[in-house]
Amino acid sequence: MVQGLIHLAIELVIVGLIYWVVTFIPMPAPFQQILRVIFIVIAVIIVLAFLLPLAGLHLGLAALLL
Repeated sequence: MVQGLIHLAIELVIVGLIYWVVTFIPMPAPFQQILRVIFIVIAVIIVLAFLLPLAGLHLGLAALLL
């Protein structure tokens, strides 16, 4: 369980760092908002992939719900 939380934290930090680096690229505001939404969705999917097996559900079901 603790190892899974550490793995989850590492994944979210990596996604956050990639997002932070990408925000330095000059883009128009609409593209920045789209990119922000994409990274939020990726972060939510990472968290769901961690939490759903603990609840007895599978990621395939979560993908259908999203």
